[in-house]
Amino acid sequence: MITLRIRDILQRVFFKPQAAAPTQATGVPDLYVKTDKSLYYRDVDGAETSISGATVTSAPTFNATTSFTLNGTNINDSNTLDNIAYLDYANAFTAANTFAATNVFSANQNMNGYAITGEVGLNDTWDQAKDKNGTATNLFKLNTSTELDFGVPVNIASLLLPVDSVVTIADTGLTAGGNYGDEAGAKIWVGGEQMIFARVENDGTGGVVDGSDYVILKGLYVSDEHTDQATVTGDTTFTDVVPKGYLLKYLIAEETAGNAATLDLGTTAGASDVFLNEVFAASTITTVVINKLFSFTDAQSLFLNDDDAGSSWNSGSLNVYFVLEKITE
Repeated sequence: MITLRIRDILQRVFFKPQAAAPTQATGVPDLYVKTDKSLYYRDVDGAETSISGATVTSAPTFNATTSFTLNGTNINDSNTLDNIAYLDYANAFTAANTFAATNVFSANQNMNGYAITGEVGLNDTWDQAKDKNGTATNLFKLNTSTELDFGVPVNIASLLLPVDSVVTIADTGLTAGGNYGDEAGAKIWVGGEQMIFARVENDGTGGVVDGSDYVILKGLYVSDEHTDQATVTGDTTFTDVVPKGYLLKYLIAEETAGNAATLDLGTTAGASDVFLNEVFAASTITTVVINKLFSFTDAQSLFLNDDDAGSSWNSGSLNVYFVLEKITE
């Protein structure tokens, strides 16, 4: 192995081809070219070694201020070294670069102002990063439906929506081959407390079980399909308005026609087993306290009517609201 010390070599350098080695100064190494076009090194003891094609194992410093060529090509030129990365050097990449192999980027790599235009998340694959324990963690991917999937919780300081628009915040699908009663939906939590839960149950075909679509607001239930029914002016059936396992807390009705109505509410047509002869005053909002759980296994329909002799619609018109509370699944 040959170790070249540039500070020594530069004392005796001969690049004019010579038929034989030049006369050596005592105790000084030299470097020279012979007429065979080979480069030779001679140590302080006079031992000559051809280094044409040899490997330089030390780390000399080359300072070429105008040009430095490899195989006849000047590499001290922006057209040659442009966009080539160097160890511990801040490179300004101005042209498109392709990284074919897996690349590991260390911490604090600044990519501000750069758009990732390559195939990130190609073929429904996850882009990953290591978590605090060093475990590879799925971050995001572009799925086959051209939607962005996140593999970790996303913390958002604020979510700004387009003005004058209606947007979908969450849309949980139902599997066509799912099991009857499978639950799907979305929850919003604040301070560890569930504030909103919107949910439905799968009917086994990807549809929604009647009466299973509702929203829970901090323990209060409001039926999505039967939250209210406006302009009720005659006997009306509210089909499956109370889901299984729910307590009917209140019936709230606003009379809007200026005529007081006296009505009954029952679990069958014409019945009054929920309330009898309840007066809904003209142009007034009336709250009827019910607090009744009908079934843990089946949804309950209710029938608003004036079939009792003491009841009458009296040309009244009601906007009807049901308020329920979930007791059990």
